[in-house]
Amino acid sequence: MKKFLLMAAMAAVAMGASAEGYTIEKVWELNATQIFASTGDVRQGFGMDGKFYINDKSSQTIFVIDERYAPNIGDVDNDNAISISDVSALIDYLVSSNTEGIIVDNGDMDNDGNIAIGDVTVLIDFLLSGVKGPTLTGGPNCGITRDEAGNIIVSMATFPGNAAGSAIKVINPVTGETKTYDIPEECGFQGRCDFIGFAKGDMMEEGMLYLTGGNTGTDPYVDGVSIFAVADGEVNFDECRLAPVDGGIAGQTSTVINYYTDINGDDALMYAYRSGAPTKLMADGDLFTKTAIVLPGKGACNGIFPFVWDGMELFIYPLTPNYQNGFAIAEAGAEAPIVEVPSSVSANPNGFQANWLNAEVDEDGVTIYQYTPGATITVWRMTKE
Repeated sequence: MKKFLLMAAMAAVAMGASAEGYTIEKVWELNATQIFASTGDVRQGFGMDGKFYINDKSSQTIFVIDERYAPNIGDVDNDNAISISDVSALIDYLVSSNTEGIIVDNGDMDNDGNIAIGDVTVLIDFLLSGVKGPTLTGGPNCGITRDEAGNIIVSMATFPGNAAGSAIKVINPVTGETKTYDIPEECGFQGRCDFIGFAKGDMMEEGMLYLTGGNTGTDPYVDGVSIFAVADGEVNFDECRLAPVDGGIAGQTSTVINYYTDINGDDALMYAYRSGAPTKLMADGDLFTKTAIVLPGKGACNGIFPFVWDGMELFIYPLTPNYQNGFAIAEAGAEAPIVEVPSSVSANPNGFQANWLNAEVDEDGVTIYQYTPGATITVWRMTKE
């Protein structure tokens, strides 16, 4: 984490356009196609604490991605290849402290800012497995998200089948503790559901996950919001229900419902389909009311994310051209974004229209995580001048 913060502090060149008083800078970036052979198996991911968590539905593996996945990491002898000679070079350095002919920083395999014998072990593991970072046991579906407590949530539904009767797995990435919950029929959860949104609370103990699935007008589909609740570490059947939306809602197989706390401190949901207008949902008794969110220059793509910062309720969202990896940050109804980053690709890099964005707010600014399957994995930093 120290290395991550240092890189953020050293980032010197602002990327994209910014409104007066706000700056966005690229901290680091990786090429997703150099990490994943099949983009279709790694359709969703999010960032947290300087790392990305991306589920490979084929191998049912969660990859924990950080800077160690840069191509140069592991190339200690600087010959543009990673082999057993790099292991020898790293051991020689640890024994002699001689840096001649090598790049010591390329040996920081565990990304902790230090070179030690543990890096040798990780380098050998990489040569055997082809995986540079840690992994967790994932799920057979694309969907992966987190809760407010930092637990990872993975969909255990069969891809691309009906999600009715499926389950979620909750993982504490620090302790490795895992819980699997069956989603009861009281939730009304059914239809194909490829992606899932951020959850409320601590899904290990007490929290809520909001789900939808299928395509409106087909059978099966979710006519509203499926609320899946946990209390005392068990399914809370009293709170599990299907909540209608006043005026109806257009659900799709790739619709994501992100929980957040809005500018007034109230519970809110961001209901977003790739090409439809995003909608803010607020609980009103047994149902939800909806408010359309209009954002300047919004393009058609999955990936919108809400957060509150600097006295504003903001939304990170994909820009036009549609289905690429440009994004902006703006208030609802604003004439222009406060920051805007143009696309770095010339065409749609994936067949499921995803440009995943999420934010972590701290006292000094906002860390923004962007995962565009088939293109880039990027950390950005937004600050106020």
